[in-house]
Amino acid sequence: LDRTSGGHTESVYSLFMGPNNTLFSGSADATIKVWQLIDDQWTCTQTLDRTSGGHTAWVTSLCMGPNNTLFSGSADATIKVWQLIDDQWTCTQTFDRTNGGHTESVASFCMSSCGTFLFSGADDGTIKVWPLDTITFLQRHCKINTLQLLLTIKAAHDAGQRYQLNSEQRSTFNTLPKALQNLLSPHVIKYSRFERAMNWLGDTRVGEFVGRTIEAALETAQHYDDLADNRPTKRSKKDDSQ
Repeated sequence: LDRTSGGHTESVYSLFMGPNNTLFSGSADATIKVWQLIDDQWTCTQTLDRTSGGHTAWVTSLCMGPNNTLFSGSADATIKVWQLIDDQWTCTQTFDRTNGGHTESVASFCMSSCGTFLFSGADDGTIKVWPLDTITFLQRHCKINTLQLLLTIKAAHDAGQRYQLNSEQRSTFNTLPKALQNLLSPHVIKYSRFERAMNWLGDTRVGEFVGRTIEAALETAQHYDDLADNRPTKRSKKDDSQ
């Protein structure tokens, strides 16, 4: 199986045999090839590359999880999650440094015997533990931006920090169920100090109070100006002698 039969153009680093006589291969050409046995011939039926949401550097590791989920690791420091949708393998999630993933090349994968955890090792010297039940639940019930936000909050929490939400993330956060918002609230900062100040000034009651205070201050200043204008000027002794 080479480039003449639709195969890779550079070194092959990883192979994984999936269900239904499906073979997956990862290569230094940054692609994953999907091979199926058709009429006793292995045929490339799909190529997963950067144009389809795939990796941008060589694919170092492949692993199949439950629910027909394919995981791929790469030298681009990402883990891709692939699912079979309408007979096409589709990237449904990417884990990288922004949402708790590795910071350097992903080197290896290992699935737990119970099939509930994926372990990944990388050149950054870390092993990441991924609970597959949580990933599957989030994939099924959360939009991509919601999943990314939850993983980003988790990464900040693991680093001992509260995560500062931007306006787009705040909109996503506000769509979460109230119980989940209450659970996550101690771990996020929804508004910066400046935004809180602006929100305080934007409150109708506060705005009316500030407006009345400013108006009263201006009226007081004008009153003293009027008094100063109407106050008789002091006459000097020289003027009295004349």
